[in-house]
Amino acid sequence: MTKGTLSSWLDKLVGRTNTAIPVVKMVDLDQLTALAASSDMRRKQYETFARMEPSSNMNLDALRQIAEAAEVEYTSVRTILGSYAQMAAPRTYLEIGTRRGHSVCMVINCAPQPVDVYSFDLWLEDYAGEANPGQQLILNELRKFNFNGKIQFFDGDSKHTIPAFFADTAHPQTIDLVFVDGDHSDEGARTDILNVIDHVSVGGLLVFDDITHPSHRTLLDVWHSIMDTRSDFETRENTIHEYGWAIALRTG
Repeated sequence: MTKGTLSSWLDKLVGRTNTAIPVVKMVDLDQLTALAASSDMRRKQYETFARMEPSSNMNLDALRQIAEAAEVEYTSVRTILGSYAQMAAPRTYLEIGTRRGHSVCMVINCAPQPVDVYSFDLWLEDYAGEANPGQQLILNELRKFNFNGKIQFFDGDSKHTIPAFFADTAHPQTIDLVFVDGDHSDEGARTDILNVIDHVSVGGLLVFDDITHPSHRTLLDVWHSIMDTRSDFETRENTIHEYGWAIALRTG
């Protein structure tokens, strides 16, 4: 066996290859968005939130009607998150902006296996016009869904806490499912996306919220300014339902 052949054999043995290999199931984005719009996932969204503490920002009556409708053109960022969790079985989930835990609970309630959660939030009081109790509320909500992964909270400004997280080699350096829903200023959102994008696993999904929010109308431009330069991601977006969402699947 020549030196070059031996080196190649050792690389394969220990997993050192030049080709990125998906660590989660590679999903089809069209199938993902179809599941997110399905009656099953709309029903899953309603059933998940009905079990949680009431929130003035979640209209359960409206969500129930959406769930019960035979045919309705509707997706939300939560049905997207739940669909990916169900299809890809991610092992890790990182979210910037946890608030009352609706997104993380949707992920946990849809995932077929344990998921480790990394939550980044400022825990601002009276955020979005209602109480924002913090970590204990999230822990209480997760128990309702038999959460058996691990969760770590990182308090503070994500512009600083995200880089510090990945600078610590004790933390995972790639994340299967990443949700950016933090600072909605152009620069804040851009910074959050840039700080996480290279840490999305191959086969992993990056989710960005509120791209058509009336108070943040340039967020879609921020998204395109970054994603249009990345050939290693496949993207989809929705500007119709609620405040819109954009997603990017890492393909290589």
